[in-house]
Amino acid sequence: MEPVRAARALANTIDFDMELVIPDKSKTLAEGAIEPWTKPKYKPLATEMRKVARAAGVPLDVAWDDLLPAQQRFVLEGDGHWGGVRGFFEHLERKKYKLHVRVFLSRYRGYSLCGACGGARLRAEARQ
Repeated sequence: MEPVRAARALANTIDFDMELVIPDKSKTLAEGAIEPWTKPKYKPLATEMRKVARAAGVPLDVAWDDLLPAQQRFVLEGDGHWGGVRGFFEHLERKKYKLHVRVFLSRYRGYSLCGACGGARLRAEARQ
């Protein structure tokens, strides 16, 4: 049984789990839909996001699930001047030599299927 679990683990990658980053999709951006930015240390980022989102025409009083895909993408990916949620995590990745940053990041990580092989654990040549 153990080898099967180990084999499955190799078909997964560890990445940020958006179900953990945005756990309550009925919350609005103004209500703190982006969970990491509700922490006291990162509240200024939530304030900055609200300012940038307002300027980009992203409504702050609409539930996350009801935002248009382009609006969600803007919050997650940012634009050329603002890094969005992914930019925030990329910034923290550069500081993961600090224990408290690694602990913080671990709260928002999850396993997902490998994007390259789709969990098949085979090189592209073998999959074809």
